[in-house]
Amino acid sequence: MASQAAEPDLAAGSPVAQSSQGSETLEEMRMAFQKLHAMVFPAASRSWVHVQDYAAVVRPWREFIIVAQPQVGPGFQKHVEQNLEHYQANYMLVFVVLFLLNVLSHPMRFTGLLIAAGGWTWYLAAGGLDPNWRPWVYGVELTPVARMIILSTATLAWVFIVAGEALFVLAGLLAFLSVCHAACHPGATAAQVVADAVF
Repeated sequence: MASQAAEPDLAAGSPVAQSSQGSETLEEMRMAFQKLHAMVFPAASRSWVHVQDYAAVVRPWREFIIVAQPQVGPGFQKHVEQNLEHYQANYMLVFVVLFLLNVLSHPMRFTGLLIAAGGWTWYLAAGGLDPNWRPWVYGVELTPVARMIILSTATLAWVFIVAGEALFVLAGLLAFLSVCHAACHPGATAAQVVADAVF
């Protein structure tokens, strides 16, 4: 009788049972990634179109780096505004590159971003995108969209906790430098003439 009771436990721990459990886990992960792809790919495609549109308006760097003494006068504010608008993609690209370099060069910030990425990976592998899973918390149903909003908000808050200081300092510094650059830049037409002559 005791030997019969021990047989199911032995079978559960057998390599065949472990292999079956492993294949079920892999199948669940595959399904989770398929759901992620179905939800994220359309949004990523739209985002990629916006990135391409934004990249298309990045002005040539040889024109961007041209600076001169600012001509302070009646049209000075309009001149600055036109330059800020004309070179906004360049300013944004500089900000993104410097922010990534800042985060990657700081172990604590880099670790924080890895923790956030790990949290998302665990959420997706655990079936967080399953539309049939609708948990209730304090009488509120958490739909897949609500869960994504909560997790995105939590991730954003975590990034601000880990790298918020760098983000704000860098944003303030680059805002100041962007205005200074826009004030000292001679304008798109003049910069193109100078760039053609110099380069």
